[in-house]
Amino acid sequence: MKIPKLSLPSKGKKKATSNTKGKGGVSKAKRNVSSNSRRNLSATIFGLLFTILVTSMLISAALIAMPKTERFTPDNRFDLNVKDDKYWAKRFVLELTVKKEDEGDTTEKVEVTKGIIQRRLDRYDVEQVSIKTLHDYEPTSAEETVEDIVNQIEEQEDVQGAEDSGDNEKAEEDIKVYIEVSATSSRDQASITRLIGSRHYLKIMTTTPAALNSEDQLAAYLPENYDRTQFTRRSFRNIEIKQLSTTTEGEDAFFAIYKSWPHNALAWRDFLGDNAGKTIGIAIDGFVTPYPVPIEFDPDLKNPQQNPIFAPGVTQDPAEAQILDILYNSGVIPVEYSIISNEDAEVKTYEIDYIEVSAAFILSVIVIMAYSYFRNRGDKGRSLLFMLTSVAAFAFYVAVLKILSLPIDLPILLLEGLSIILLAKVLAYRTRSVLLIDLPVIMFFALLSFYGSGYTGIYGMHMTVIAFAMMLMVPVLDTYINKMKNLLMK
Repeated sequence: MKIPKLSLPSKGKKKATSNTKGKGGVSKAKRNVSSNSRRNLSATIFGLLFTILVTSMLISAALIAMPKTERFTPDNRFDLNVKDDKYWAKRFVLELTVKKEDEGDTTEKVEVTKGIIQRRLDRYDVEQVSIKTLHDYEPTSAEETVEDIVNQIEEQEDVQGAEDSGDNEKAEEDIKVYIEVSATSSRDQASITRLIGSRHYLKIMTTTPAALNSEDQLAAYLPENYDRTQFTRRSFRNIEIKQLSTTTEGEDAFFAIYKSWPHNALAWRDFLGDNAGKTIGIAIDGFVTPYPVPIEFDPDLKNPQQNPIFAPGVTQDPAEAQILDILYNSGVIPVEYSIISNEDAEVKTYEIDYIEVSAAFILSVIVIMAYSYFRNRGDKGRSLLFMLTSVAAFAFYVAVLKILSLPIDLPILLLEGLSIILLAKVLAYRTRSVLLIDLPVIMFFALLSFYGSGYTGIYGMHMTVIAFAMMLMVPVLDTYINKMKNLLMK
C-alpha cells in the first residue's frame, strides 16, 4: 500500500514571506511610534501651557486678595472698597390721607403703600429698611405747618373740579394714618428720599384753550389748564424705561415706552389717533409735562406707520433712568401722602477687620480640609480639589472687588466666604450629575436675590454669580491638579 506524499512549502519561500511581513510590520510600527510621539508632545506642551496659565492666575488673584499686599506699582493701588464710612441713617414719618368713602379699606391701602415703598427700596438695594405703622402718633406743630403747606399745594393742583367749601369739609373728614420708614444705606440719600416721598401717580390729560392761548409761560405746566382723561398709571401694564438713539447723531437718551393692558389697547390707540399732532399733558404728582403726540398715530395718513410706539423722552442720565424705572414699575400707591418728618438716626454697623476675615477664612478651610482628609483617607485628590476651589474662588472674588472698586460690607463678605467653603465642599465631593446639584444651588441663590430684601437680597445676588463661577471653576481646577501631578511625576 502506497502512502501519499504530502507537499510541504520550501524553507526558502517561508523565510522570504516571513521577511516581507517583518519589514512591513516594522515600518508600520515606526509610523505609529512617530504619530504617538507627536501627539504626546502636543499634549505635553498644551498641559504645560495650561498649568502655567492657571498657576499665574491663581498667584495673581491671591496676591491681590491678600491684605497688606495692595501696592504693586507706584501708580495703582488695590484697596477693598468697604462701605463702613459711607453709611447714613434717616427716619421718615409719612402722613397718608385716606378718603372718607374708603374708610373700610384703610388697612388694605396702608399695607399696599408700605409694600410698594419696601419694593422700591429693595430694587434700589437699600441695605437696611424698616417700615411700621404709628398708631399713637401725634404730629408736632412744626410738622402740622409743613402738612398745611402741602395740602394747599395739592388743593390747587387737584383736577377733581369740586367746590372749595366742599373740599374743605371733605378734607376735615379724611382719615390720617402715619407710618415710619427707617433706612440705613450707603446709596444716594436724595434718591432714597425721593423713592420714599414720591407717590409718582401718573395721569394723561388733554389741553384746554386756556393753556393754549395763555401768555403765561407756566400755564402749560399747571394741571388746572388741562382736562382729565380715563388714562392713568393703572391703564398700563408696564412703562419700560429704555435707552434709544435720538435724532442727534452720536447721542442716546432714555425713553418711557407705554405698554397698555389688552382690554384698553384699542381705546388708547384711538385716543392717540384723535390727538395726533396735538399736545397732551403727562401729569405726575401735580406737575404736567407737555408732550406733542407724533403724527404717525394719525390713522388717516396715506402711508401710516405700523404699530407706532408712544415713547416720550425722560432723561439722558442713567442714574435718573434707574430711579424712574423703579417709580414707574414698583406698583401704584393708592393714597396721597407726604413726608412730614425727616430726621437723622444713629448708624448701626458691624465693625469687622478685613485681616480677621481673611484669617478666619483660611483657618476654616484648613480645619474642614483636615477633617475631610482624615475622614476620607483614600480620596486625597478630592480634599486637594476642595482646598484649591475654596481658596481660588474667594481670592478671585476679592480680587474682582478690589480691581473694580466695588463696594462691599465686611459682614456680607464674611458670610459669603463661609458660603464659598460649604459650596466648594459640596462641588468637590459631589457624586451626582451637575443638574442635580449645581443648578438647584444657583436657582436657590437666584430666588433669594429676587425675593430677598436688604442684606438678604444683596447676599443672594452675589452668591448667584459666585456659585455659577464655581460651577465652571471646579472642572478646570480638577484638570489642573491632574496635569500638575503628571508633570511632577515625570
